[in-house]
Amino acid sequence: MLNVHPDPKVEPSKKLGPLFVCERERLNIITMAKLAVSTKSFTTVLLLACMLVFSAHVDASITCAEVTTLLTPCISYAIFGGTVPQACCEGIKAVHAGSTTVEDHRATCSCIMDGISRIPGINYDLVGTLPETCGTTCTYKITPTTDCSKVD
Repeated sequence: MLNVHPDPKVEPSKKLGPLFVCERERLNIITMAKLAVSTKSFTTVLLLACMLVFSAHVDASITCAEVTTLLTPCISYAIFGGTVPQACCEGIKAVHAGSTTVEDHRATCSCIMDGISRIPGINYDLVGTLPETCGTTCTYKITPTTDCSKVD
């Protein structure tokens, strides 16, 4: 029987039945096994992360992270004025659509107040014009003294 090896420079190290497995091939098999295990671990972590995100949505229609992402395009207008970016208006409308209950309104308000308090130079008068400028409404007005626990 003639045994042909893919790399003639590598001597076979073990015989498994009629096949020869060289050291390089054995290492490739081990590497692939490790990759399969790490892929399975990654999939497990990803599944757990998705479950956490889903469980956060059970309690609220919109998360603070989503509110922050949606309203980030509004920051430049809220500081400098000028033209309201389209992405800002889309974000405001998405936040409004995702905030449907009193609890949602309060959570969204708290998220906005917490985020806006960390941004120096915010012009609250400009912030107050955003819902109307973007063609939507808001059940509360964002001011330095807004009490989100009283939002309806």
